Amino acid sequence: MMRVKTPYGAWKVHPENPLLMVKRAPDDTEGTFYNVYPEGQIEGDFDGHVTISKPLWGNDFNRNYPFGWYSEVRQPGAGPYPLSNMETKAVVDFALNHPNIGGVMTLHTFGGMILCPPGTRPFASSSALDQKTLHEIGKMGTEETGYPVVDIFDAFTQDQAHYSLGAFDDWCYQQSGIPAYTLKLWDMVGRAGVERKWPVPKKTDIEMAKEYELLLEWCQKHASDAFKPWTVCQHPDLGEVGGLDMKFTLQNPPAQFLKEEIEKTTRFCLRMTKTLPQLTFDHIQVSPVGKDTYCIDVYIANKGYLPTYLTDETKKMAIETPIKVEMSSTQAMIHSNPCVDLGQLEGFSGIKTGYGFDGSISTQNHAPLMKKATYYVVGKPGDSICVKATHPKAGTVETTIVLE
Repeated sequence: MMRVKTPYGAWKVHPENPLLMVKRAPDDTEGTFYNVYPEGQIEGDFDGHVTISKPLWGNDFNRNYPFGWYSEVRQPGAGPYPLSNMETKAVVDFALNHPNIGGVMTLHTFGGMILCPPGTRPFASSSALDQKTLHEIGKMGTEETGYPVVDIFDAFTQDQAHYSLGAFDDWCYQQSGIPAYTLKLWDMVGRAGVERKWPVPKKTDIEMAKEYELLLEWCQKHASDAFKPWTVCQHPDLGEVGGLDMKFTLQNPPAQFLKEEIEKTTRFCLRMTKTLPQLTFDHIQVSPVGKDTYCIDVYIANKGYLPTYLTDETKKMAIETPIKVEMSSTQAMIHSNPCVDLGQLEGFSGIKTGYGFDGSISTQNHAPLMKKATYYVVGKPGDSICVKATHPKAGTVETTIVLE
């Protein structure tokens, strides 16, 4: 930053900390005052008044995704139309071409929080199952990163009348039914001892100045290379530069903290993969029902946490894909439809449970985690039959049956 001495300035040096700038009080009439600007050159003739130039960049990728997109009139950076940026289009094309994607972690800086969708409506508008699974998975992230789970619309969004649209996590969850989190990496503010609350309460100038002082103190102790005391400089118009290198203190971790941030984020991602649905053969029952004729019951189960449809948003969008069970053989003859549509399987997240006031626990009625596909085949002992179950989110399992 750059500060300029002027009798009309709105800032002054803190009386006890020369590194800290504080706002001028309404009755401050004696002393040295400053205006503070971003570091840079002044174009044209300098008459003592500085006009901040427009940023050199204008795109905001997280406003350019298709779900709920709105034009630049409401949100600068949205672009002329959804997916107008080649980068956002490439991400969506990749996701659509990979139907096996069952979870998304989008990494942003900064803030030290795990943002939980939806971002365009209250969290309570999601189904009870989605509320449970999104928060339980998110809490695993808290265990690994130390960052709290924050509901986007209810707690993170400051203006619920003009909330952000066109975000990637909303496209994943609300349009594609995929559990998605925005992980706000790095929390220098929390490390400096500033209490974090969501929704963020309105703070006084005195409170903000104290927080900034804590940031300066933390930076001096832990990232001294990224901090510059106010220093007189040779500038054609302005006088002193100083402050934090915001890019590598507040926005991103200093180099010595980067490995820790990557490792704990990776642990969360790996744990999230273990929540995905996973097909398995529970058992297969072969029963003779006539001369050279067999009834084969194939029991397919989901031993994962999430259901095969992942979220109720998938059902709402009518985009769920059924489990397919296929039987084939080069020796035996299959006398029933070789391809069976099993629909969906619940995950153990959908098992309804409860604790009783008397110390008892219970398991209540819930959707099935296992279903049966039945086939009739004609063959002889020794014939082999292949059975394969497939679901894009839950994987593929395959086994061979030998008739006896």
